[in-house]
Amino acid sequence: MITLLFIACGGGTLSVDSGSVGTDSGVTSTVDSGTTGDSGTATGPVSFADDIVPVFYGSCGAGVAGCHTRDAYKAEADDGCNGWLSLEDEALGSSYKGDPTGCADRDLYTRLTELVSWQCKMNGYADNGNHSVDWPYVQPGNLEESYLWQKIVSGGILCDSQGAESQPMPIAGPMPADELDLIKRWIEEGAQNN
Repeated sequence: MITLLFIACGGGTLSVDSGSVGTDSGVTSTVDSGTTGDSGTATGPVSFADDIVPVFYGSCGAGVAGCHTRDAYKAEADDGCNGWLSLEDEALGSSYKGDPTGCADRDLYTRLTELVSWQCKMNGYADNGNHSVDWPYVQPGNLEESYLWQKIVSGGILCDSQGAESQPMPIAGPMPADELDLIKRWIEEGAQNN
C-alpha cells in the first residue's frame, strides 16, 4: 500500500491510500479509483479516442505509409466492402485513390467492430477450424474471438488452406505491455466507442 501525504488547508495533512482520503482532523471521504496517473496503469474505463487510437498510430503504422493507413483500405463492393484493415482514424471506404468503390465510408470504430479479417475472408479458410472466415477484427467483450487481439498476442495466424501463417503484428516487434493492457481492457470492457 502506498500512502501519499499532502499539506491540507488549516495546517493538517491529507493522506491518500486504498481508495480513501482522510485528514488528521478525522474527516474522511472516498477517492475515485477510476482515474489515471502518469504510470499508465488506469483502473477506469479505457477510452477509444484517448487511449486506443494513439496506440494504433504509435505501434501499428496508422500514420505510416504502406502500413495500416488509408492507402491500405481498398474497400470493394463485390467483397462486402471489407478491404485491408486501415487503423487511420478517418471515415474511409467510399473512394480509393480518387475512384469510387461503391461502398459507404466507415469510421475507424465501425471498421474494427463491423468488418471481418480480410485475410481469412480472402482465403476462404477458417483458422484451424476454430474461427470462421468471418472472424471479426474486434468482438466486444471477447478476446478469443477478436482477430486483432489474437494477431498481436499470438503472432502469425493460420488463415490459409496451404498452411501459410500471416505475418505477426506489429512488424517492429511486440507491443509494450502498457499498450497491450489498454487494448485488452478495452475489448474486455465491451470495446466502447467512448
